[in-house]
This record gives sequence, C-alpha cells and structure tokens, in this order.
Amino acid sequence: MARLYCSNCKKEFYGGICPACGALGIRPVKHQSPAVGCLVLVVFCIVIFLVVHFGCSSSTPPPSQRAKPAVIHKLRPDQWELVTNMESKGWIEIDAPRHRVFVDTALWLGMNAKLKEDFTCTMADACAERSQSGIENVTLIDKQSARNLATWKVDMWGSPQFTVY
Repeated sequence: MARLYCSNCKKEFYGGICPACGALGIRPVKHQSPAVGCLVLVVFCIVIFLVVHFGCSSSTPPPSQRAKPAVIHKLRPDQWELVTNMESKGWIEIDAPRHRVFVDTALWLGMNAKLKEDFTCTMADACAERSQSGIENVTLIDKQSARNLATWKVDMWGSPQFTVY
C-alpha cells in the first residue's frame, strides 16, 4: 500500500481511514523537496566544470622533454657477488642490453612473494648497471618454458611497478 498522510491532522498512515482523526481526505506523501533538485543541479554543474577544466588539459610533457629515469639503486659488492655466483652456477642468465633475465624454474618456485619482488628489483638494477642505459626495468623469463615470470619497471615519475605473471 502507498504511504499517505491525512489532509486534516497531517499524520502519515498507510491507506484507508486516518487512525488519528478518522478523516477520509488523504493525499500522497511527497518524497522530494525542491531544494534536493537544486542541490543535484549544482553538483552536476561543478562536476562538469571540473571535468572540462582539469580533464581536458594535458600535464604530461612531450616525449622529447621527458627525462630518462635514473637508476635508483646501485648494487653493493656483496649483491654483485651473489649475482655472479648465481650466473656461474647456471641459475640465471642476464641479457642486459635487452633487459631480460632467464631464471631457473626451481629457483623461482622456491621463493616467496617478497623474495620474488626483491630478486626482480635486484635483477633490474643489475641490468641497468651492466647495460649503462640508466633504465631500471627487467623482464624475468623462465628458462624451461620461456614464459614471463615477472617484470619490474620504473615509470617516468620514478615509481616502481612490480608485476608477477
């Protein structure tokens, strides 16, 4: 049943005769005041203004003016020793110019999530230092299946992005 209110005593009730005063004159309850419509219109206008003013302007500089991201990390001597040790044992193969590292399947499966992220970051640093490119990114590839395992990229604003596949 519809919610109604009495035209005499102004109390709400649900259909029939008003239980408060017994009157038959009833009208439907109005759910929205005119102020709500004005508020919706004002909010809509503000949103349109913000989208037009800020959404259409491009704050990204053209590619010719973008700076190359610098290498954020430098590997310590003990880290370099670990990397060369892993290479000599055949656990990893670093292709520095192409920013790729081929990883042994057993080595990758033996790592937990945090170790995988740290290992990928270290390999990105190793590739950046070996290639002298100043670009800190790497793709880790499984030696056996040749599928991508993880990527580490630093965008032009310097924030790292780690992805595991």
